[in-house]
Amino acid sequence: MTPDPSRTRIVLTLDTGQVDVSELDAMLRLARRMNADLEGMFVEDSDLLRLDALGFLREFKPSSMRVEPIEAGRMQQELKALASRARRGLAEFSRARGIEVPFSVWRGSVSRELLGAVEADVLALLRVGAVRANPARTRPQSVLAVLFDDGEEAVRTLRVAAGLAADAPARPLKVLACGGPDLAEMARETALSFLSADTAKPVVIPLAGRPGPSAVARELEKCASTVLVVNRRSALLSPSSMRLHLASVDCATILVS
Repeated sequence: MTPDPSRTRIVLTLDTGQVDVSELDAMLRLARRMNADLEGMFVEDSDLLRLDALGFLREFKPSSMRVEPIEAGRMQQELKALASRARRGLAEFSRARGIEVPFSVWRGSVSRELLGAVEADVLALLRVGAVRANPARTRPQSVLAVLFDDGEEAVRTLRVAAGLAADAPARPLKVLACGGPDLAEMARETALSFLSADTAKPVVIPLAGRPGPSAVARELEKCASTVLVVNRRSALLSPSSMRLHLASVDCATILVS
């Protein structure tokens, strides 16, 4: 089934071959709230395939308990196998829910090319290979944070975050407000307008100016966030800081157009 370009699109990235049903269910609920199409996309991070050019790098293989050189050919085969596993997992998820979730494979540099190559209203980067230093930590309950600056794009981003927060009404949405007291108050009022009456009141955390990846990562660590929702045009995701952001934060990043 070919996605309808006129409809809202939510694209969920996969790159480990493992399909997390809870993550897919959360994005499916968001898609239904937004009347959007949900798609799965396996990401082959080309930066991984270039590692063999660095002759001094080695990898430890648990299967043989040996340290061996990185080989691009073998890595390509492994990525192909992981893509097939992800495709099967997404198909099983779709059949169990009586829906159809399209699947595709994309190859390129996540930090330099992904945002420009994938046209989606919401792009959920849950696991993105070479740019993620550590996988997102597993916590008993997810904690949702949203980066709020100003303008219509910030409001749209907060609306998507509020939709995700509906899955956990007892846990407050953490709003990182990038600006002065007036913006923090605007963020609070806007969040309240999107959240239902039975949802916990949002927690607004004022941040000075335009914080960089390291500052945002520190705040996310303080509030134990497992998911960050951010506008796709945020300076945090510019080519010069994209890799640093994804390597610094210890949580999934959901980008809103």
